[in-house]
Amino acid sequence: MNNATIKQLLLISFVLCYFTSVYSQVKTKTFPSGLPKEYNPGKGILAKSRIVDPPNDFYRLKAQAEASKGKLVDNKFAVPLVTKLNFMEEANLTIENGISIYLLTIKAPSALNLYLHFNSFFISANAVLSIYNDFEVTDSITAKENNLGKVWTSRAYQGNTLNLLLKVPSNESQLNQLQIGEIYQGYKNLGGRFGSPGNSEYCNLNIACSIGIGWEAERNSVAIIQAVGGTASGVLVMNTCNTNTPNFLTANHVLQQGGNPSNWVMQFFYYSTDCSSNVGYREDVQFNGADLLANNAASDFALLRLKQTPASNSGIHYSGWTKSTNIVTSVTGIHHPKGDVMKISRDVGPIVRYTGSSFAPNTHWVVTWDQGITAKGSSGSPLYNQSHQIIGQLFDGSSFCSTPNSPDYYGSFDASWTGGGTNATRLSNWLDPSNSGAFATNTTNIASLIPAPGTLAIVGNQSICSGTTTYTLHNNGIPFTGTINWTSSNPGIASITSSGNPATLTRVGSGIVTITATACGTSNNVVTKTVHVGAPDINNFTFLSSGASCISSNNQALSFGVGYNGNWGCQLNALAGITEVEWQVICSKPHQVTYNAGTYTCQFPSQVNRAGLSVAFSYPTQPYVITLLFRVKNACGWSDWSPGNTQFIQACSGGWYFVASPNPSEGTMNVSLDEQTLKNDNAAAIHEIQVMDKVGKIVKQFRYGSGNRKATITITDLKADIYFIKVLNGKEWKVQSVIKK
Repeated sequence: MNNATIKQLLLISFVLCYFTSVYSQVKTKTFPSGLPKEYNPGKGILAKSRIVDPPNDFYRLKAQAEASKGKLVDNKFAVPLVTKLNFMEEANLTIENGISIYLLTIKAPSALNLYLHFNSFFISANAVLSIYNDFEVTDSITAKENNLGKVWTSRAYQGNTLNLLLKVPSNESQLNQLQIGEIYQGYKNLGGRFGSPGNSEYCNLNIACSIGIGWEAERNSVAIIQAVGGTASGVLVMNTCNTNTPNFLTANHVLQQGGNPSNWVMQFFYYSTDCSSNVGYREDVQFNGADLLANNAASDFALLRLKQTPASNSGIHYSGWTKSTNIVTSVTGIHHPKGDVMKISRDVGPIVRYTGSSFAPNTHWVVTWDQGITAKGSSGSPLYNQSHQIIGQLFDGSSFCSTPNSPDYYGSFDASWTGGGTNATRLSNWLDPSNSGAFATNTTNIASLIPAPGTLAIVGNQSICSGTTTYTLHNNGIPFTGTINWTSSNPGIASITSSGNPATLTRVGSGIVTITATACGTSNNVVTKTVHVGAPDINNFTFLSSGASCISSNNQALSFGVGYNGNWGCQLNALAGITEVEWQVICSKPHQVTYNAGTYTCQFPSQVNRAGLSVAFSYPTQPYVITLLFRVKNACGWSDWSPGNTQFIQACSGGWYFVASPNPSEGTMNVSLDEQTLKNDNAAAIHEIQVMDKVGKIVKQFRYGSGNRKATITITDLKADIYFIKVLNGKEWKVQSVIKK
């Protein structure tokens, strides 16, 4: 396989794989007692080992963390070693039955945990990448993770050793790109070792404890964020369209400290099924990267959209919310303190608004916990009211096990709703995209949500000849099941029902309309379709001509055609649904007509037959007039005939010419000698202009002194028709036809 072929396959594979990534999903299984042999993807395969040094600041940060005795000064836990480790070159290669198996073990002897950032990432269509250690295995990294940025980050794994294994058909091996740019080495425990009580303070409560009963749905919407060697919390939030649109709420200060969200990792289901320890891990789900939608420092919110959409069978939920500021009788927080497994906190008393000077008025809630606390890493986590609806996200606080009643502060959801008054600084446009005015939503299982608008298309006839017809909005090839608003650009030609799928279009008149479907769910949710209603209206089409302004030899041809909104030829079909043009050429002198020829023809006559024609003329001994009429046909039939379009045919008697524009004109025309005439004769000038009607009668006359190379004439008072402009250069006349609109 040569390099050109490989590059071509890489491009094709990349495009196909990228556009399937929307429902990608990476799962990690955790085994606190050790990885069973049957789950070891590298069992019996020879590996190559790579021992890496610690980053420069590693030992200083580790000593600082140990000296703090668990009292975190920030939410960081790891520091990166910058490298250029090409996995495909460094791994040991084994080939079995046409499958290439690459296996590499990375060891960082002093690290408490490890994770990897790939700065060049591409997996071929049939390859599978696994990352695992003695306790955790991620064996579902496929081409669905490919992205336009060609980057990818793993979750953090416990311990100082990671194994990377790639299985790929041997004929695809050269397509894979896996270069590790950073190896993050943990200088703090992340969540504690397996089977320990966890890394957070002792008074934190696992979501599996009795306090978490009834909060299973909200639990499945909260994620731990891993970003730039640190952790935080966030939550998937509902929108009023009830679509599976992965809008993700966290804190603005998390955004500021976490770097580019395209490199973030969001892990869901990261909790223990045991109340007293982190021994009961379950399978968690990882999503890579997000795009910023809106943020505002005043209420400390940031709204992102995950680059990957969770699958409808993932078990993930979207949390409900409310804009209400009514009395809140109790609140619950769900979060990941110090990078630990999911915890839950409860304040059973009414909470109040912050009234001090540190924040803008009415932008924060004050919470004092009765059960549990928060910590570094809880930032961005949701605060729920007694109805299980989000009312804010964590900014900061001073609650500790020793001082559990010290306050925590949450940016209020209602303040974030209006934010700074723009789409980029408020929640409203993103969470209520249809501007429904809804005041609240409820937590919902993803399986009950409508697929978010993806590739939208209106399916239905291109034309309607009579009565009614229906149009269906498709989303990724199937009918969209969400709310749709339908409109017609001209209800006087055709009206359409405002909602429903399909929608009914009713013919009222004749012409062309654009129907628009707006699907509730995202900002890219509008799609249009042009529909031709009834037979064509000839008034929408124009007569076109091109060629020399005079005949200089026998069989010299001029081109004629039909125009629509400045387009002609095959575009008549694409834009106006025209399939055929019929012509009448009225001329008493010898001429030869050739259809589907000339400047304005359609090169595919099966699309538009006779869109253009060419007419060849004998050399004229005397000037004469030729008149052309046309009509056009669409799926509903023929239009009326156009008015006669007259051309003046004359012999070339000299080497000078003039230009009259605009043509057609509504009343004012500029008449000027052309550039070539002026180059040929510096003394050339316009001495007289006559306007004649079709029978040769002079209806306007303008005389000028010497030296006029251009003039402006007014024909406003003339009726709409074909006229001839005659120009005298002092020695001879030249004639050109014009149209008065």
